[in-house]
Formats: sequence, structure tokens, C-alpha cells
Amino acid sequence: MNYPYQVSIIIPFYNVATFIEKSARSLLNQRFESIQYIFVDDASTDISLDLLKRLINEFPNRVEDITILENKSNLGSSGSRNKGLEIVKGKYLTFCDGDDTIDENGVLEMFNAIESSKADILWTDFYYSYPDSEKLSIQAVVEDKNEFIKNLLQEKVHGALWNKLYKFSLFQDHKIKFIPNRDMWEDLYLNIQLFHFATKITYLPKAYYHYVQFNSSSLGSRNNPKKLEDILFHCQAIIEFLAANSNKTYLNEIASLKFAAKQTLLFSTEINSFKRWITIYPEVNDQAFQTNRLPLHLKTIAWLTSKNMWGIIKIWINIKNRKQ
Repeated sequence: MNYPYQVSIIIPFYNVATFIEKSARSLLNQRFESIQYIFVDDASTDISLDLLKRLINEFPNRVEDITILENKSNLGSSGSRNKGLEIVKGKYLTFCDGDDTIDENGVLEMFNAIESSKADILWTDFYYSYPDSEKLSIQAVVEDKNEFIKNLLQEKVHGALWNKLYKFSLFQDHKIKFIPNRDMWEDLYLNIQLFHFATKITYLPKAYYHYVQFNSSSLGSRNNPKKLEDILFHCQAIIEFLAANSNKTYLNEIASLKFAAKQTLLFSTEINSFKRWITIYPEVNDQAFQTNRLPLHLKTIAWLTSKNMWGIIKIWINIKNRKQ
């Protein structure tokens, strides 16, 4: 199949007026020419869209390569990315969030590496970006897709889409898309499928992507009931996909995933949250001291909860409430 572009980038955004100009500038300044840009405005209520349109005027050489989709109502990151998938024209596909940035040589070097290796998926390191500093996150994993999936399930590598470059044919051939209105762990859910169907994967030990950690309005920073429900939904979807396709290859790692899916309930100050924690995937309740995801005090709370020691849990809740 002939593709008009070598690389497509889908950029969903919602109310990122503080970040959109820097983010879009980093994309439009890429040292690689054959890029299709798909910006998806998820019904922003601030001036993000106006700022983007004004910035685009500074890049007349890129205008023909840019499409802006404007959602009439808020669809969330999954629905917005699905809109972008409908018009992709690139041989390869990557993603960027509207508050993050990519180094100007990122797309060029990722493209050269995936082409030379003849891989279906390439992944890189990335930076956690803070107001006054950055932290490099190394994503080194053996270039075996089964091992990579195991590491995804155990959160030993990041489940994001934005530090990876994919052959778009993976999406086309296997009809892979996001589940509408489910906006947490959606990246992980897609990556499990994409890596499963990939024939060859490769790692580029460089970092280009800057993942902003100080946008208080981002979906990932919100703590609400829907966030947990979306995580549990995608956890179950992943379990069902692997059960149908992996011949029990990942049983230990799935147990780890189940524990991770419900762990946010342990940060609560409500007794009902702890009672619910017991009922969700109860078969992994005894794994509290086996996980590296939780500090020791929360591992202890998890163990006490699994033993129905509600008196101690209530004391713990009272202590936390007094500190707040």
C-alpha cells in the first residue's frame, strides 16, 4: 500500500492554552519533512484552538500537512484519537498529547531506526518534565514481544503510546481502535494488542519525548470514580484479550495487573473503598507484600484489609483525615 506520508502524528487536546503553543511548535519544527499532523480539539472551552491556529500561520511550509478536527462535544482522549485514526495517511503512526513536546530530531531518528530495523514497532526512552527539572526514564527491555508484554503488564515499561512508533498497518489489519468514553489505561490496552500482533519490535536507547507532570487539568491528574472504572474496564478487556490469544503465557503478570488496577482504592479515606478493594479480584489480595508499586505502609494497610481488620483500618483513616 502506498502512503502519502511516512509518519502521521495524532495530537488530541483539551483546554491546554498554557501548553499548546510550545507543544505544537515542537511538532512543526521537526527536522523530518514527510509528516501528517492531525490535531483533534476535544471541544475545548479555553483559547487552545485559537492559539494553535495562530501558531500554524508561522509554518506555511507545513499548512498542507495539517488537519484540525473539532469535536462538537467532549469525547475524551479515546474518542478523539479514534477520530484521528480515521484519517491517518502515514506509513507509521505516533501520538503526542497537547501539553507535551518532542525534540526536533525525534521523528527523524525514530523513522530512520524503524526503517533500518524493518520493525513493526519502535519504542524509546523519555523524560518526565517538571517545572524546573526533568527526569530520564530508561525503557530498556529485551527485544522480544512476549517479554515486552510481560513488562507492560508489570508496569516495568511505560504503557504510553507517545514514546513509540507503529506501522499503521497493525491498526488496519487487526481493526485496533480505542474504546469510546474509556480514558484511563487506554494506551496500555492498545499496546497489549499492538505488541501481540507485531512480528518484530525494536528499542532505540534515546529520549525525545517530554512528558509534562505539572498540568493539573489533565485527565491523568484527576482522581474520580470514572478514572477507577475506566482502569478496571481496560484491565478486564486486557485479561480477556490475552485469554483468547496468549495460551496462558502471562498468568503471573496478569495477577500483577489485577493488583495494580485496584490499588488506588488503598489511598482512600473512606471505609467503603477498602471494603470494595477486597471484592475486586480477591484472588490477588495476598500479593500486597510482593508488589513494588506501593510504599510499605500501604502494603501493610492492604494486608490488614485482606484480613478484615477493620478496627485498625478505621484508626488509619482517622489519622489520615486529621493530617489533611
